[in-house]
Amino acid sequence: MASKVAAMLVICLVLVAAVEQLPTASAGDDKCFKDCERECMDNANGEDICQMQCEAQCNESGKSNDKA
Repeated sequence: MASKVAAMLVICLVLVAAVEQLPTASAGDDKCFKDCERECMDNANGEDICQMQCEAQCNESGKSNDKA
């Protein structure tokens, strides 16, 4: 029983450490997404389509900016 509790504790610690390492969106990414979503919605596209399209577009542009 004690080994199961210890194993769960280790798993929880690993998950917490992994979550803390996740990158957060920068202000530029947020502006990119909002601008893209506004433009997409103005073109009579649905919210779900715009979210997927803008996430892909802004993530891709962020990767290319990191390389420069």
